Order: sequence, then C-alpha cells, then structure tokens
Amino acid sequence: MYTEYPFDPDGANITARRWSGKQDVFFQPGTYAVSLQVTNSRGVQSEPFTRTIRVQGAAVDTPLGYALKYSELGDAISDPQVLSYPTVVAQPAERENFPLLFSDSPEAPSQSGVLYQDTVAGRARLLAYHLNALGKPARLYVMARNVEARPVQVRTERQGETAPTRVEGQLGQVTLLDYFASTADHTLTLAPGEFAAVYASPTLSAGSGVNVLQDLTTTGRVELTFLMLEDGLPPTLQVLQQLPYLPADGRHQRGTFPEAVRALRVNLTRLPARLVIGDGLVDPAITGVDRLTGQPMRLSGNYGVLYDLEINGTAGTAVALSPRGGLYRGAMNIQDGTVNQTIKLPRTGNAIAPNQPVLLWRPATNRLNIDFVPASGSSLPVSLVFYPARLPGLDGAVKTYQP
Repeated sequence: MYTEYPFDPDGANITARRWSGKQDVFFQPGTYAVSLQVTNSRGVQSEPFTRTIRVQGAAVDTPLGYALKYSELGDAISDPQVLSYPTVVAQPAERENFPLLFSDSPEAPSQSGVLYQDTVAGRARLLAYHLNALGKPARLYVMARNVEARPVQVRTERQGETAPTRVEGQLGQVTLLDYFASTADHTLTLAPGEFAAVYASPTLSAGSGVNVLQDLTTTGRVELTFLMLEDGLPPTLQVLQQLPYLPADGRHQRGTFPEAVRALRVNLTRLPARLVIGDGLVDPAITGVDRLTGQPMRLSGNYGVLYDLEINGTAGTAVALSPRGGLYRGAMNIQDGTVNQTIKLPRTGNAIAPNQPVLLWRPATNRLNIDFVPASGSSLPVSLVFYPARLPGLDGAVKTYQP
C-alpha cells in the first residue's frame, strides 16, 4: 500500500502526479526504487521524491495466482498459457427448442427491399443485424402477416435492440444488455391477412446500423418479413408487393435455423480448463436453410443462439473470457446461488488478446448457470476459462461484481 502526502506550501492545488517504479506487488527479491513527482495548479513541478523498497524471501504467489484472487472483476489478466488448457467436454441437455430467423445478408443493403422472409408458428427468435447503405435515412422493420383464416396473436416475450449507432462493437453488446434486462410483454392481434409491424427501428442515418434480438410466440402461422425501407415508404402490404427480394451479399448469413437454444452441462474435474464457444469444431455451427433461395446455410459463430450453460464444480474458481477471433464485446447473464446478474463482457473496453483474458466472476456456489448469446458485431470464437482461485483463509468470501 502506498500512502502519499503531497502539498504545496503556498496553498496551490496538486493537479498531477507522476509515479516511477510503482508496483502493487513485487514477485522477485531485490531492491526497487519508487518515485513520485507532483505538479501544482501553476504548472510548477516538484523534485522527484524517492523511497527504496527491499524485497526478500521466496514469492508467496505467482502473478497469475495473485490476479485471480485479488484483481478487480473486469480487469484483464496476463496468461500466456491460456490456449494450452484442455477443453472441457460439454454434454447436451434436453430443453424445449424453437427456430432462429437470422437476417444479416445483405448486411449493408443499398436499396429498399426484402432482407429475409419465412413463416413460423409457435415460438421463434429473430435476429437482425444491418447497416444503412442506402445513402439516405431508412428504417428496419419486421412485419408479421397472418396467413390463417382466423385471428392470430403475436406476443413479444423478450426484446433487445441497439439503434442507431456507427460503432459496430456497441450493436451487439448493448442489444444483449437490453435483451437480458427485457420485461417486454406485448401482444399484437392480427385479423386474417392483416399485415403489421412487430418491430420498427428508429430512423437510421446513412451509414448507421441496427441490431435487434426478439423472442416471439404466435398462436398460428405468421409470415415474418425483414424490410429495409427508405424514409417516405410506408410499411404496407401494397409497398411490400412492389419491393425486390435483395440478394445475399456472399459474405454474411441469413436463414432459418431450427435450434435457437443450445443447452450444455459441464462438470469441472480438472483446472484450469476452457469451454470453447463458436469455433465450429468443438462447438459445431448450427445449420439451416435460406428460405428465399432454398440454399443450405451454416451459421458461423452461432450468433443469436442462446447457450444455456450449467457449470458444476465452480466453488473456489474464477471465470475469465478469452477472445480467440479478435475483438469481442458482449454480455451474459449469471445465476450464482441467490445472485442473478447480467454482466458486460468485458466490463469496460474490448477483449481482444487471447493471452489477456478478462476476469468475469468468482463463483460463490458449486453450480453456476450462465445464459450466453454470441454478440453481433464481435468476433468468434471465445473461451470461458475456469481457474482454481480460492482465497486462502477466506472460505466463501469473494469479490463480487459491481456494475
């Protein structure tokens, strides 16, 4: 612990501090010089004030061990061995499933048109991720048309959105934070043949984007259409009939995928260990079909899939996020005993380096339940890394997450 008492004898405020050699922890014996130089409100600097610290004896912990026990949650920690840890075997579990309708191609449409379309009955999840490349203001709509001969109800159970923004990394993270916190419970009743919006974005200026994640339940067959419309075009059935079906851009995916939920159960028997998400190998990509073309589709990264994770054996561990594909910004929901918390991934900034995992959580119980959805606009795969990290002499005491 460092205690400082700088002051100006003439009463001016201290406005800046510059440390040299300051470390929170020293892991090697030796002699270390620590200096402090301050600047007052008139711009006058002090002479450096130096103290020498002598460190003796054997280290009582490693840099990684210390970080796992005492770093603030949300901090990046250094671990060059992270990719060498064994991957845990996740066992599939039974859970009700339903389709995911995914609209991300063309990701940046340059004209008004139909982005994707399919018919659902019952539960469904919708994910749309698009940038406005029309060169003029536009809006994204998800329209529902009742194709039954009787009234049908469309209920929004949960929804998260981000719009408009030009920062692509924010699109996925803010949408997930909104989705996990959602209390949306809105019901739309459609007469036979009726056409109405179940989602309408704010106006998107040229170059800005939108991301929406929405869980629906219908009481009958409903045709869902994802539309990008320039300002001035109303979202009517008459306008829809005159719009082109926009071709896929060849770089991104769209389609209907039958498994919007992946329930996995993990027993931690060896630490440290990694749970890999979104690599297409250890964690296979879901497959489906583009209903507009009939072409089979493979959803790289499993964006929009909710991973229902139950991790057993978590008491005395620490959980970190290691990005493996590039920049990652997302969110997940954790249930740890009586604690139910949505957290950012990472808490601040971006996770970008595999050997700089971000410390997420220190479980207080032996079973951790995690809801994880790969974030749109971020790179996959990622690993959840589980470390041994019990605080010595402090059974049950943990540093908890503070939003």
